[in-house]
Amino acid sequence: MNATPFARLEARVGSAIMARLANGYLVAEGSVAVPVVLSRPAIDGVLGGAGMQTRAVQGTVPAQQLGSHVQRGTPVAVFRDAQLQLLEGQYLVRQRDDDSDAGLARLDLELAPA
Repeated sequence: MNATPFARLEARVGSAIMARLANGYLVAEGSVAVPVVLSRPAIDGVLGGAGMQTRAVQGTVPAQQLGSHVQRGTPVAVFRDAQLQLLEGQYLVRQRDDDSDAGLARLDLELAPA
């Protein structure tokens, strides 16, 4: 069985996921904004104008748009819709897992030490 058609299908699914489910943007240091599907949002418990910034955020981004320079320790800004998610500090990449077939990368982010 030839895996090429399946790989093309996976790439199309990855693109469709980002087009339909992206709920924010991620801007890595020295990069442009890329769409992100945040599975763990950056701000929880908003009451009025106050909220709590979570210590760990997880998101999925298009790996090719993100660039290979974004690795462990890279500072990133997280936007939910158009709102910068920054109350206590910036985030750093803790771990990056690439799914080369789907063209997506999962990023685990952690709040940078103060």
